[in-house]
Amino acid sequence: APVREIAALGLLAAVALALLTALTNLLPTEAQRPEFLPYLFYLGSDPPGFLTLINIAAPVIAVLLVTAIGDPAPRAKLITMGAAILLAVAIFFGLIFEVLLGFIGFVQEVSFLDGLKSVAMPELVLFLLAAVALLVVFRIWQGMFYVPKPAAAPQQAGWTGYGYQAPYGQQG
Repeated sequence: APVREIAALGLLAAVALALLTALTNLLPTEAQRPEFLPYLFYLGSDPPGFLTLINIAAPVIAVLLVTAIGDPAPRAKLITMGAAILLAVAIFFGLIFEVLLGFIGFVQEVSFLDGLKSVAMPELVLFLLAAVALLVVFRIWQGMFYVPKPAAAPQQAGWTGYGYQAPYGQQG
């Protein structure tokens, strides 16, 4: 169990570092973006890296390591919640910067069809994979760690509450 936890935490740390790198890629260096091309075209032609296969698969593998192999690890709930947060961050920033803004920038500079083929379709595929991965992680968390609140007891007839008077002759 300790080795599985260490491996899962290492996978999550790698994804967190990859997402941090993607955040830094939002500000291109002079070598990455020529002077004459606009910023949105840069996002479309060279995506920052929020939606990558590593950022999608590693959290799911980490959750499966600590929940599906043998008994759940002691920190399985923490690792599952961390994986869900990392996937949600990747989906949120990937949708904004890679799918939407990248597509808009590519359409402005080239054409709609090229933007669709080069940016929107490949990034939408990765977006859908990330959404499915988040759903898998959420269902694992829900099945193993979510404890529903008990249902409230039904109200009894004859309750004497605010503004309610019991009929004559009955005690409330």
